[in-house]
Amino acid sequence: MGAAGGDGPQARADGPKGGQGEVLAKKKKPSKKELKKSAAPPPPKKYVPPTRPKGYDPVDSLAPNLQREDPELYIVLKKLGKRDERTVDRGMEEFKTWVEGTQEGGGSVSEEVLGVWAYQFPRLVLHASRRIRSLTTAVQASLTSSAISSSFLVSPVNLTNPTYIGSWCLNAFDSDKTIRSRGQESWSSMLRVLNDEFYGLEEYVPTLIEFMETLLSAHPSDESDESSEEERVAMINKAVSAVDALSWLMRLDVAADDQEEAFVESFSALLASNDFWDIFNGRQWSRRGKRSKFLPSRAPPVRTALWELFSKGLISNPRAKQNNVHSLSLRVLRFAWEEWEPPVQSAIWPGLLAFLKDHPEAWTYVEGEDKDETAKAFAPETESQPPATLSRFLEWLKVGCNGNPVGNYPVVIIILSTLPDGILPIRQATIDAFLAVVSSAWNTGSIDASGSRGLAAFVSSFLECFVYLLSKQKARQPEDDVVLSALSQRWFAAIWDDMLGAKAITTGWSGVTDEFVKCLVRLAKLSSSMASEQLWRKISDDVVDSLQMSATSDEAASPFVSAFLCSLLPSDITANDPPIDLFLRRVVTTSFALVSRYPVVSQSTLHFAKLFLQSPTTSNISLSIPETRHLFTEGLWSLLPHSEKNIQASLDLYLEYLRRSNDDDASASWSGMTQLLFKKDPPDDVAVVVLRDLTRLQSQLPTGKLPQSLFDDFSLRTIGALLNDQHVYETLDDSRLELIQHLILNSVPFIDPETTSSQLLLLTTTCFDDLVANLILSAESSLIQGSAPKAALLILTAICHDVRGVDFIFASNVTSNVASSVFIAAHFTEQLVPKAGIPPWWSQLSSQVWGLLLKSRHSEAAVDMSLKRCGEMLLETSSRISPFSLASQAQFLFSFQESAQDTTHLLKSFLPDSVSLDQYFDECGTIYPPTELSILDPLILDIQSSDTSKRPPAIAYSRCCCFSAFIFAEDPRALHRNLPFFKHLAFVGMQAEDYLRGGGSSSFFGSTVSDGDIANVAEICRGVLSNLLSTFARELDSKWHEGIIGRLRRLGSGDVRHAEPKDLADVIEWAAIRAAADGNLAERRIFAVIMTGLIKYAELHNGELDRWLALAQNLTDEAPVLADALLYAIKDGLFESPRFERYHNDLASRLCNIPVAEASGKGLKLLRALCLIQPPVDSPYSFLSAERALSIADTLRKWIEDDLNEEVQTRTVELFVSLAPLLQSEDGEHWDFLFNLLETNIEMASWTELSSLPMLWHSVRLFDVILELTKMNKQLRTALKKKISDTLSLLWECFLSLPVNSTMRQTQVQSTILSLLSSILNSNPLATLSFPETYSKLLANFSQRTIELQRTAYQMSIPLVNKQVEFLAIEAELGSSAEEKVLFGLPEELLVALKGNLVDFNVYEASGEEYHQASRFLFNWMSAFDFVEKSSYKLKLRYMEQLRTNNLISSFFLPSIFHLLHLTKRERRVDLSLWKTDEFWIDYLDANEPSSLSVFAAFVLYRGIQHFPSLIRAWWEDCKDRSLSALFSSLLSRHFSPLLINRELSSVQSSNVKKEEDFTIKVIPAVNEVKAVYVVDEQKLEIAIFIPADWPLQTVQVREVQKIGVREDTWRAWMLAVQQVVNGQNGMIADALAMFKRNVSLHFEGVEACAICYSIINVNDRSLPTKTCRTCKNKFHAACLFTWFNTSHGSSCPLCRSLF
Repeated sequence: MGAAGGDGPQARADGPKGGQGEVLAKKKKPSKKELKKSAAPPPPKKYVPPTRPKGYDPVDSLAPNLQREDPELYIVLKKLGKRDERTVDRGMEEFKTWVEGTQEGGGSVSEEVLGVWAYQFPRLVLHASRRIRSLTTAVQASLTSSAISSSFLVSPVNLTNPTYIGSWCLNAFDSDKTIRSRGQESWSSMLRVLNDEFYGLEEYVPTLIEFMETLLSAHPSDESDESSEEERVAMINKAVSAVDALSWLMRLDVAADDQEEAFVESFSALLASNDFWDIFNGRQWSRRGKRSKFLPSRAPPVRTALWELFSKGLISNPRAKQNNVHSLSLRVLRFAWEEWEPPVQSAIWPGLLAFLKDHPEAWTYVEGEDKDETAKAFAPETESQPPATLSRFLEWLKVGCNGNPVGNYPVVIIILSTLPDGILPIRQATIDAFLAVVSSAWNTGSIDASGSRGLAAFVSSFLECFVYLLSKQKARQPEDDVVLSALSQRWFAAIWDDMLGAKAITTGWSGVTDEFVKCLVRLAKLSSSMASEQLWRKISDDVVDSLQMSATSDEAASPFVSAFLCSLLPSDITANDPPIDLFLRRVVTTSFALVSRYPVVSQSTLHFAKLFLQSPTTSNISLSIPETRHLFTEGLWSLLPHSEKNIQASLDLYLEYLRRSNDDDASASWSGMTQLLFKKDPPDDVAVVVLRDLTRLQSQLPTGKLPQSLFDDFSLRTIGALLNDQHVYETLDDSRLELIQHLILNSVPFIDPETTSSQLLLLTTTCFDDLVANLILSAESSLIQGSAPKAALLILTAICHDVRGVDFIFASNVTSNVASSVFIAAHFTEQLVPKAGIPPWWSQLSSQVWGLLLKSRHSEAAVDMSLKRCGEMLLETSSRISPFSLASQAQFLFSFQESAQDTTHLLKSFLPDSVSLDQYFDECGTIYPPTELSILDPLILDIQSSDTSKRPPAIAYSRCCCFSAFIFAEDPRALHRNLPFFKHLAFVGMQAEDYLRGGGSSSFFGSTVSDGDIANVAEICRGVLSNLLSTFARELDSKWHEGIIGRLRRLGSGDVRHAEPKDLADVIEWAAIRAAADGNLAERRIFAVIMTGLIKYAELHNGELDRWLALAQNLTDEAPVLADALLYAIKDGLFESPRFERYHNDLASRLCNIPVAEASGKGLKLLRALCLIQPPVDSPYSFLSAERALSIADTLRKWIEDDLNEEVQTRTVELFVSLAPLLQSEDGEHWDFLFNLLETNIEMASWTELSSLPMLWHSVRLFDVILELTKMNKQLRTALKKKISDTLSLLWECFLSLPVNSTMRQTQVQSTILSLLSSILNSNPLATLSFPETYSKLLANFSQRTIELQRTAYQMSIPLVNKQVEFLAIEAELGSSAEEKVLFGLPEELLVALKGNLVDFNVYEASGEEYHQASRFLFNWMSAFDFVEKSSYKLKLRYMEQLRTNNLISSFFLPSIFHLLHLTKRERRVDLSLWKTDEFWIDYLDANEPSSLSVFAAFVLYRGIQHFPSLIRAWWEDCKDRSLSALFSSLLSRHFSPLLINRELSSVQSSNVKKEEDFTIKVIPAVNEVKAVYVVDEQKLEIAIFIPADWPLQTVQVREVQKIGVREDTWRAWMLAVQQVVNGQNGMIADALAMFKRNVSLHFEGVEACAICYSIINVNDRSLPTKTCRTCKNKFHAACLFTWFNTSHGSSCPLCRSLF
């Protein structure tokens, strides 16, 4: 109707009346048949899917019986239609399992289920979840693998559904590679079915194209903007898949012509679709604008795929392209220039360039009107406007290729070549305009932003277009050189100037300048007029200016100019061209002239000079000019001292010159360099650096051209100065050291390789050998702290780093000795010099050199020399290296030897032969230990001594023995194969034991062996010998002792030499032979060691021991010393033997028959034997009868009265230790005799005279036994009371006579005596002791140099202090009369001792003297706290006042404690978490364990806080050091406060404060609180005392809980008093509560009850009766009276009725 209505009026209006218009209007209407024929063909039928009703359920509709037949499958299929992703995921997993199970069971999927699947398939296969898509693809592949299922799924009924076939096709091009692979399998299966059973895919191609176009062109809803990132990515991937599918469809082969026509029409319609081309528009996704809505089809990946489709699809489908050239041209040449995404731009060019190459006419198509003024210059002369395609291209060039210079500029020249002449006519104006457009991008900033790569791309594109347009112009007008020259000069100079002025880009210019050089080469090939002289002059001027500007400045030349020169010289530019030759000569001459002209020239100038020498183009020019020859003969070397930083660059230039120049010039330059740089003595540092660097580059020198050995004298002078500590080279020592190394290794052409080089090495090795030798002898750290040792080591290090250097060292026997010196320096320096005196470089460099020697092929030679040197040092008595270190390193070296054998070979390699060792043993066997050691070893019977000083053989022998002991400790079984070493190990072990006991002399071991090493020797020897004896004992048969006893019976007493022992019997026989000789104490003790060990490990019974006893009896007359040793070894197992008892009586009988005249001879021997075999004091075995004991006592009394020697007195007292228990019930003179003897011995004994100590020891033992007897024997106690008291007095005098501050080393003998003596004196106090005098002497003993003496003196002071404190406490309570006689307070000498201070004390590094000073300090304060421990409250106040007045806590106590706990140091602090700070056993204080001193200090600090908390708190509050204050607070709260709080609470619970009905105390440990409640008249008066967690730094808080009957001022006074007792007077909480109770009791004592309420405390206001009647004197509560007056309406007294 619209058409008809529109045509009629228009016809009437157009035509005149009655004219042709009427005729047309009256024309007959066509018939229906005619209209049908003329009508356009109907459009093809399309599948229109039926609309599903709302709430449609495919499962119920397509499979209505499924719920009944298979409910589980029904539920699974229901899940597939849900929206929840998890539900769908589970449903797909279950459906996949069901399908696989069905197919494995041979069944098939029903059509109902397949129908439901086909309905759900599009939604599932396009789901955003990758897992769901993967499961869907797997199910579809499984279903299409079955013929029955595949037929249904590929049936036309399903494939006519665009969503179904389109989503299947998309599945084959999924973005996920795994899904795509499986999807293509099912898609290929579908194609095979279509080709086999139907007509192929061709009829569905339009449907697929329409589906893909619809998917890409669809506008998403607003909800897509709110979708998640995962969903957005899925949408984009779906769009990319659609484009990939279109690309595949476009390349599809169509067989039938009619189908091909439809195929082409479908794609033509797609290419003509505006919606499709809108996808190419990236503006809505551009970085330059905000997108208003999320459009997945506009995303860069989609656009990239579309341009790839355009590139690949149109090439494979030319007909579709041919039909749409016009529309393609307009759209492609529009959207290509509007794209800003680099990945998309990369995809544009392949298709676009191919399209423009095939269709250059695309530039000519016009769409709309072009308003671009810039493009008018390109318009043909016949036209006024250029096409829009060119305008967009020029605009694209203006903005720098849309911000992607690197990717887009390379295609500009190709695009330019496709422009038809009609679009871009070649003329001068056109070329100028185009180049102006291209160059205008330089000012946009996009080039700078892209860096050097973008700049190179821009320059390359500009110059390519420049050359291309000039070549086109030359082809158009070949003879017009003026225009070409003008164009080339104008535009080349323009771009050249732009690059010169570029400042933003500093690196990466090589690519830019390469393009300039290429352009110059091309211009020269095109026409000489283009690369004219004017052009090269312009370049020359700019290059020379840049070189001159950078010659003297720190800034390098223009990076553009530098890169240009680097690109120009290796290029194809030929110097035969006059302009170019002129340019090169000018630049080269300028460069070398600049180097010669200025004293300090830049490195870039030197670099250019070297570049000109290297380049074949300019090398000849450089060598031919006079400036070059002058520079390298004189100029360069005179300038170097002014420019040290350019040395390396100058040398590089010089080496290049030497390589390029002829022989005469090179020789002259080398000689000139030597004369100028080394004319001074010593030469300048610059000269040394130059020569060092030349030696580094020796391999690059043309040595054949240069004079030889010009530096011999210089090198010898230099090394002489370095190795003699001549500090003339303080600035560049390292340079000279490295120079010496290179001169030795790289001698040619500098020095003579045969003589001078060897002299340098010899000087170095000799210097180091002498240094190490002196270090071994003197051990002075100054030897290794100079410059010479470091120089020698550095030279050796440098030499050994080179294989040739190690070969050079070992080439001579003289220099190779340095290997052993290096080994000593690396491994023994810490033995020779204190660690603090060793420079760090010494150990590092020496270890480094030794490691290099071991890695070389001369390692075995180095090891052999070091082993030999170690053997020499072992026998060197003055060597300061201990034998243990030598043994350890010997084993280490021995392991490197390929011929290394067992331990025996090692011992033979190091030690002297057995004859020499035996000789050493014989000489040292006469060393007798001091007599005082007989206390510990009864075999030491002779009172002899020997001087072991100045005994080099003894020291050498001890070093050998210590060495072998260490070796055998590592391999104990080796001693079984080397039995001759048994006696040496036993001897050195005994010497070590004697020294450790305090009786030996360190001169036997030498000064290099420390006490710790000696203790190690003793332990090693004890362990090795025990191992040997136990092993032998296990291997012996039951009759072993019979054979040995038989051999020993035949012994004589002569000194018989025996062959080397081969078994145990030989060892015993040798020891017995040597022990039988008089005076051989060492062999005697060795024999006892052997026999003791054998009897111990062999476990002999009594009968076998009796045989050994019989042997001893037989040897008594012939070899009494040997018999004594044997008896001492076997006596412990013989006390039950009757034969041994008879032997006792026999010896006693013989002793009693010895007259006084023979007492010192035979009598002393028998006395020794009896002492040797007497049982221990606590033994249950009987020694002799009482009668026999009386006889012995009588005999010995007679001997003593004859004034015999001291040993007789000593042995007499020793024997009476066993006889005294036998005589306790016997009357006689023996007790007088014994006490007289005791008193005599004690008076004669002296601590300084060590030989008298055995007498003192046995006397103290005897007195201790007597004291024990008197405890159980009352009669004896009464009889001996006076004698015991007198003896105790003598013992006190003896103890107090200990020398104070003696340098004498504390011995185990003294410790043993003092331990027993202090035990006796502490257990038996004397009332007659004077406190001041005795305590003063004990306090002086706190200054002893041993812990044992200090501990003993302190322990003995404790009962004395306790007794004095008890006395003072009583006297203080008696009153003023006693106070006048007694001086209260700490003793004055103690106050003086407490003023000692420890400064910078380090527990872990303290020496012995420092340790003893610290322990003395702690014992002084322990004694001070002992005074406070049991003192009364009044005495405590006095002590506190003394400490406060003398400022002892803050100035002396705490600072020293902090040093001991490392609170004031940065070293690691003492960890107290492992210890209890409120307990310490001073017996565990050990000088060898530093931590024990710190724990002791913590305990002393605990006692100080415990007794004087207020003084500690006062110091903390006044402390100005915040760090120390915080550390102390933390230490206190963690380790002390909890213990102190528990102590306070425990003292309250166990206090003597009476817990009566009216006063109770409640302790609450959980909150550290104590409550005191006083009950008055059933009313509670209560206070609470709270102890803070960091008490005593924070004060105790006293708070009121309930107050009754007390005035406010009185109550405050009570509270303050409680607080003052604890916080201010160092009292305990129990003391404060006692005072509080006393105050309350006194306050309420005698108070009468109120006569009105009959109560003491008023119920309402908690007050006492205070209102008194003047008449009857009764007291009333004020509140009660007030109530009475109100109720009685009067003011009379309630009792007497008088007015109140």
